[in-house]
Amino acid sequence: MSLYRNSVISQVPVNFRQANALRRTSLTRASEPEPHFDVEEGDERRKRISSSEGSPHVQDEPQRDPYDCISNPAPWWHQLTFRSMLAGAVISTIFSIIVHKLNLTTGIVPSLNIAAGLLGFVFLRGWVYLLRLMGIKAHEFTPQENTVVQTCVVASYSLAFAGGFGCYLLSMDHQTFTNLGPIAGNRPQDVYEPNMARIIPYMFCIGLIGIFMLVIMRKKFIIDYRLHFPSGTATGILISGFHTPKGEVQARQQVKTMGYWGMTSFLFSFFKWFFGGPASASNCGFNMFPSLGIDALNQTWQFDFSLTYVGVGMIIPYVVSYSLVFGAILSNGIMWPLLSKHEGDWYPAGLTSQDFQGIFGYKNFIAIAIFIGDGLYNFLKIGFLSLQVYRDERKVQKLMMKNKRSLGNPTPAHGCCSVGSATDGTMSGPPRIERTSVSLISADPLSGGLGSTGRLGSTGPLSNMQRDSVIARSEVERIQKMQDDIFLKGCIPWWVGVGGYVIFAILAIVVIPFLYTPVRWYYVLVLAVIVPFFAVANAYGTGLTDFDMSSVYGTVAIFVFAVWSGTTNGGVIAGLAVAGFVMAATSSAGTLMQDFKTGHITMSSPRSMFIAQIAGALMGCFIAPLTFQLYWHSFNIGSPTSEYKAPFANIYRGMAVIGTQGFGELPQHCGQMMIAFFCLALVMCLVRDLVPTKLSIFIPIPMAMAIPFYVGAAVAVDILIGALVKAYWYWTRPLEAPGKVPAAASGLIAGDGLWTIPSSILSICKVDPPICMSFQSSTAAAAAAASPPA
Repeated sequence: MSLYRNSVISQVPVNFRQANALRRTSLTRASEPEPHFDVEEGDERRKRISSSEGSPHVQDEPQRDPYDCISNPAPWWHQLTFRSMLAGAVISTIFSIIVHKLNLTTGIVPSLNIAAGLLGFVFLRGWVYLLRLMGIKAHEFTPQENTVVQTCVVASYSLAFAGGFGCYLLSMDHQTFTNLGPIAGNRPQDVYEPNMARIIPYMFCIGLIGIFMLVIMRKKFIIDYRLHFPSGTATGILISGFHTPKGEVQARQQVKTMGYWGMTSFLFSFFKWFFGGPASASNCGFNMFPSLGIDALNQTWQFDFSLTYVGVGMIIPYVVSYSLVFGAILSNGIMWPLLSKHEGDWYPAGLTSQDFQGIFGYKNFIAIAIFIGDGLYNFLKIGFLSLQVYRDERKVQKLMMKNKRSLGNPTPAHGCCSVGSATDGTMSGPPRIERTSVSLISADPLSGGLGSTGRLGSTGPLSNMQRDSVIARSEVERIQKMQDDIFLKGCIPWWVGVGGYVIFAILAIVVIPFLYTPVRWYYVLVLAVIVPFFAVANAYGTGLTDFDMSSVYGTVAIFVFAVWSGTTNGGVIAGLAVAGFVMAATSSAGTLMQDFKTGHITMSSPRSMFIAQIAGALMGCFIAPLTFQLYWHSFNIGSPTSEYKAPFANIYRGMAVIGTQGFGELPQHCGQMMIAFFCLALVMCLVRDLVPTKLSIFIPIPMAMAIPFYVGAAVAVDILIGALVKAYWYWTRPLEAPGKVPAAASGLIAGDGLWTIPSSILSICKVDPPICMSFQSSTAAAAAAASPPA
């Protein structure tokens, strides 16, 4: 690999191969037992480090040239390759199909970032191996290229989720309008089918604007504030580990596990298809298997053999699984059987199971109340925590400034094209924090938890363990400095972010009102002004808690703009369309910062990450709508009797209707129940935060608890089985479980998701399963046998 131009660390020219070699050495040392050093060997190593620290080359802080975008550009173009973009497109297509399936069934979508990094590693490692096997010279596969693939995939499949294919876009279709029934505010004029001519331009308006929104804040979040971004950190550590000798062996084991479980899931889905019966029959197949009895099946208590959600249960935390089960017991075990006894009193008798005037209305709107209560609490909590952390950081920075002035040591200047940087290369904002906040490097496997065991100011001789600890810590600090320097060199001019945001904001102001006529141009203009503030808050909260609040901002937008527009002016469509702008923009801004954190750990240039994010979003603007059409033209999407119920589509349209009409058209006592469960969600969230951690794990998460209220108890049973499989695996094989459980779970999800492709093709070709497997009680069977034939 050629030497990268202008890539210098402490004024000493190095290339990325040397940087990767240093990182591999550190990772291998951190993941393996440390060797024993005798006194003489440790002394020699200490002398070498001392001599290097004393060399004139390392004295760089006061004299170092400022980083800028003209005279010292970062070597980003070598990390963007044709093969990385090709791998990103292929993996994005697979993941988009999986995300659509999850979105349209329950709306629970676990993070697939780690799986994206693993598949990117497998794809490109196999590419290099095949080329070399054929005698063709191939470029070296680096962690930076692996990170580019992962970034591209995440940006692309995120649009399958944030693009609204399971919520606000689908809320506008005729099936969801039919589901809500003839309630006030639910007008037939407010129907827009998700056809390709409408959703692809809409994706361009909402899918890329968030990427430009916060690119100028990357240095603040990653370097100055040292935000953790847990998912981005975990992905970066995993990708770095793949490119070590030990990590490569572990990656092969994970791929083998994923392939085995993925093939099992695919073949079992193929087997289940034979018993599904014709498309017109809703009571055939394993989905209606009475695993807990006929009476339990009538209340949706069953194991429906959905390996997708068994895999989800193996990935998500135990508390989420428990919350789903608790919600299923509360709703399908207690509330709905009790409400059914008030038929003819609280709501008219003889209604269908999908009529919003009946029990279906209680299910939908109580879930909405819990969803809003949980979202409001977390919005206020993260806002409070963000302000508190920002205030503490400012205090620390002022104290450091005061100490440096008293010592006569001015703050070194780091110029870069970002917010808080002056044109002359001096930083106009608060100084960079080097040691005040907890560094992720010192807390992750890169360092192995190493720290100095000597006391500050100690003058006694160091022991072998202390000496080795000092040496290891110096290497960790050197890697961290290298990461910071590479990240700072990858400057992105401020005008790129501002110009890109302005261009896509103008595009949205012009195009969205044309696609959805109830949306006025000034609605989008107002959002273009205020959404960046939401994006900053969402990215900051994601960095602190790893919790993406974009859906909460979207629901707030639904109510505000539905009220602003009103019923007669199409308030339902206006609220849903602008909610998509808010959700996609804030979500992609948070995703960008997560990817910047991953790139910081893997020493990838921010320029390559930024371009990979744009490339992935552009792919997603086509891949997400095209893969959605597989489901749209093959299955009865949104029907309450279908496998693909799309629960959040009904919830979002219900919120828009409430925004225009209020609670007057709901079933009797439904409004009071919504208020009660809204308050219950707030109290549960507050108690979870106040009690000790050992007790809070037993308190359900309200948002997870609300899902079975609408979709039924079957998904909770599937996820519970997955959680039990994970617990058993960790109990019997604790050493291999951390690596193999996520791989096995990803295989189950991917195998079942990939079966959607041949299943869709068979459905389009009007090929029905040959067998209808259905069940009935012995009493019903005896009555049917005794009755004379027609």
